[in-house]
Amino acid sequence: MQSPWVLQAIGTDEALAVIRECASADDEALRTQALYRLERIAQKATAKGAL
Repeated sequence: MQSPWVLQAIGTDEALAVIRECASADDEALRTQALYRLERIAQKATAKGAL
């Protein structure tokens, strides 16, 4: 499994789908990182919309 930050950097729909899947993983560290990445993605999207 790739690290969620790598998947975020890739930025494709498929990569983002994997981050979403990781957000419900049994592995707490992976789940925590994926949730953080999803939050950062949402923040960036909000910031872009505010411009």
